[in-house]
Amino acid sequence: MKDTASNAFTVTYQFQPGLNPSYASINWNTQITQNTNINASITNLHYDISSRQLSATFAYTHYLNALPLSLSFSPPTSTPFNLLTTQTLNSTLTTSNNLNLDLYSDTEYTYARII
Repeated sequence: MKDTASNAFTVTYQFQPGLNPSYASINWNTQITQNTNINASITNLHYDISSRQLSATFAYTHYLNALPLSLSFSPPTSTPFNLLTTQTLNSTLTTSNNLNLDLYSDTEYTYARII
């Protein structure tokens, strides 16, 4: 989903079935890596146990609409994660709120709020 107030977007992954509650203790920022060079950086990662969703928020500096995104999860080597293998999620950047991932200046976001 594109943030309407900044050059940022959030990708949400739904896990079915939900992950074990111990996943909430993972420092996701050290376990998720971005495999594609899309001029975007991860600013926040969060796994919500109740919704079974992993949310990754990115800030971007270039037009991104329809570009590929690849994220890898490398589990910690400690128990209970030591039996898991690295998983990769591949997707194409499109938004669910019909906003393109265009690059806008801070002034443009300010004017948009006024309107």
